[in-house]
Amino acid sequence: MTLSPVIIPSEIQTREFDAKLLLACFLAETGVDVYVGARHEIHANIHHLPPSIYVAKDFRDTSVQIFNILGLLGHRIVAWDEEGLITHEPELYYRRRVAEKAISRVQEFYAWGENNKALIENAPGFPTTNIHTTGNPRGDLLRPEFKGFYADTIERLQARYGNFILINSNFGFVNHKVRSLKVSTETSGSSNGHEPAPEIDRFMRHRQSMLNTFIELLPDIARRFPGNTIVVRPHPSENHSLWTTAAAKIKNIEIIHEGPVLPWLLAAGTMIHNGCTTGLEAFLLGRPAISFEPRDVHPGAENLPNFLSYRAQSQQELFATISQCLETNQPLPQTAAQWKEINRFIGATNGPFASEQIAQHIRELNQRDCSSPISSSLSQFSGGVLSRLRKVEKKILYMWPDHKSSRAYNTHRYPGLKLGEVQSRVASFAKITGKFGTLSVDHCRKQIFLIASSKRPKF
Repeated sequence: MTLSPVIIPSEIQTREFDAKLLLACFLAETGVDVYVGARHEIHANIHHLPPSIYVAKDFRDTSVQIFNILGLLGHRIVAWDEEGLITHEPELYYRRRVAEKAISRVQEFYAWGENNKALIENAPGFPTTNIHTTGNPRGDLLRPEFKGFYADTIERLQARYGNFILINSNFGFVNHKVRSLKVSTETSGSSNGHEPAPEIDRFMRHRQSMLNTFIELLPDIARRFPGNTIVVRPHPSENHSLWTTAAAKIKNIEIIHEGPVLPWLLAAGTMIHNGCTTGLEAFLLGRPAISFEPRDVHPGAENLPNFLSYRAQSQQELFATISQCLETNQPLPQTAAQWKEINRFIGATNGPFASEQIAQHIRELNQRDCSSPISSSLSQFSGGVLSRLRKVEKKILYMWPDHKSSRAYNTHRYPGLKLGEVQSRVASFAKITGKFGTLSVDHCRKQIFLIASSKRPKF
């Protein structure tokens, strides 16, 4: 019995590559070849890869075309929603995150937790598909077992910045690096053909107000804590120049988006955010985090990261809380109510890792369907033609500076990794888990790597 390979694309390297590499290792241990790497490179070369099980990161309008091509080429699609952990009102979520033509092609779905599962079960166009409440590989890296994975990086950050204060922003909707995407979110307030909705307008106004508040905060926090470096880490989708301009001539502020966020959370004296997933990540890592929620800014919807953080409603309260965190180095005391909410939102906080569970479900799907006909020769030919045409289109857009497929934005989201770096990370996973010692890592093409139980020919 020959099992199909698995393809795991990574859109934002700093956010998700390490977690997807961990899943690739668990999958390779089950005896399948796994291609993991930059999503834009995988899509550009999908006609070169063998028919596989493709692990999708979402099912938005932007995924419809590639899903059609994947189907013609004989790939099967399973999915999770990379941004499905912390969501807003269901109507807003469905408008922005779900396209019926895409989600209808998903054979299996891996939910972050029960909350995510319920949201997907009620999504328009969702088929009678298996939903597994597995948690997500990104959650695995928050568990105590992996605390040593970033030890060297934490040491370097602390040597470089000392006891620094981290500000994590999440204002991509209103400060997007690609100007056309920012304009569309501000003007249309909709997606998937829907009309603008009041809840979207409220959400956008709130995020713009909070962005303005954080920008205005920078000189005050720098003056209040002159002995500390203030590190502002913009969201991966954000335009950094807005922050750089705001921090100009302030000596103890650094605007940096470098590497995964987890070592930054572990190295910082405290972290400040508003409604950002990093509030949840800090809680699970046992690090102090502060949600800044000024009284004069119209409140957004209550969300889990704020609930898991120290909360400050004024600058005076914020600065007092920062001082307390820097002095005591203590996270928010954890309560039963908080863990009840966490367990509703994210699975696999203990017991089998999410990566293990997902790998097992994919293997079962693989074994169940391996004898099914993949696709006809005509479908394969059509898929290959459409894939090559899409690649030509993307190459043209690659030269257009203000487009989401531009060279600048692709590099911004996925700077790239060398083969040795990927091999080193697999070796670290092996040391931590006691597994993966026999796996090989091979470089296939550009930013695509093959994780396998033995060497395989390159394509």
